[in-house]
Amino acid sequence: MKIKNIIVIGATGNVGRKVVEFILQRQLAKPEQLRLMASTQSIGKQISIAGVDFTIEATDETSFAKNDLCIFNTESEISAYYIPKAIAAGAYVIDSSSHYRLHPDVPLIIPPVNQGLINIEQRLYAHANCLASPIATALAPLHQAFNVFKANAVTYQSTSGAGKKPMDECWQETKSLIEQKSYTRTCFQRQIAFNVIPQVGGIRDDGYTFEEYKIIHEVKKVLGNDILMTSTAVRVPVMIGHSIALTVEFKKSFSLDEIKNVLKQAPFVQLSDNHYSTPVEVVGSDDVFVGRIKRDNTCENGLHLWLCSDNLRRGAATDAVEIAERLLLCLDERSKENYKIA
Repeated sequence: MKIKNIIVIGATGNVGRKVVEFILQRQLAKPEQLRLMASTQSIGKQISIAGVDFTIEATDETSFAKNDLCIFNTESEISAYYIPKAIAAGAYVIDSSSHYRLHPDVPLIIPPVNQGLINIEQRLYAHANCLASPIATALAPLHQAFNVFKANAVTYQSTSGAGKKPMDECWQETKSLIEQKSYTRTCFQRQIAFNVIPQVGGIRDDGYTFEEYKIIHEVKKVLGNDILMTSTAVRVPVMIGHSIALTVEFKKSFSLDEIKNVLKQAPFVQLSDNHYSTPVEVVGSDDVFVGRIKRDNTCENGLHLWLCSDNLRRGAATDAVEIAERLLLCLDERSKENYKIA
């Protein structure tokens, strides 16, 4: 079985463009096998990615065909509407929205942790968000070694996590304040320039935001529902790069040297040079950088970590493309098996 086309839906956004770029870089498809789709405002527009010119197509009920691979970089309502149609047409689907992540029948994939779940019988995959992915990438090897009892993640999220328009708003509001000009916000409820906002997403009845809920339950779905977890999500005036102050309590005792040795051997994890990494230092990397490793002295087996990652990559474009790459490999191996049988 071979994939005919790779269709990238939401191809004009921050993450969608990266997905196309990485597909071309990894040579997962030829340019003529790539179809880029977006909202009605972008139909017919020409965009250039990695030196290749594309024309944006319309997304509709007839966009999908058997053995297409569709990568959705869309909001939940778009994914909810179009993905059933793509599945019905016989396509494979990778979804970046939150719509299917916690669905019991849909694998939630964080490639450094559980890409072994990918197989050709499963047509739909979700990938975790840009906080759950780096948290689980760093926690998974520690959980295997020392058994995580509970975790608290305080996230410091860049404006690119909200999209291109919020990034632009952060820049324009900063510029306006420096120039002492008035500025009317359209994306953020409070001033983002020179400020932090302790709210990402709407606030639920229980006091948690929907973003915090996603972080907690996506990590638990991948690592284990028996882990106790809480989170506070904060928006910060950074363009690209998320940071996480992670506090963990383990069931087993550990030494700091043991923690560092486990992390050194973990895939897509790097120990930060000079004690810690900052967002601007990790842009362009697929790895999760871990620093400020120290004991939490309020409990017997407690640990503090500082994580940094490029949110347009890990938990976004990189995860989607790594899932696609693994799925294509599985399909290629099945094709070789069928050829041998024939």
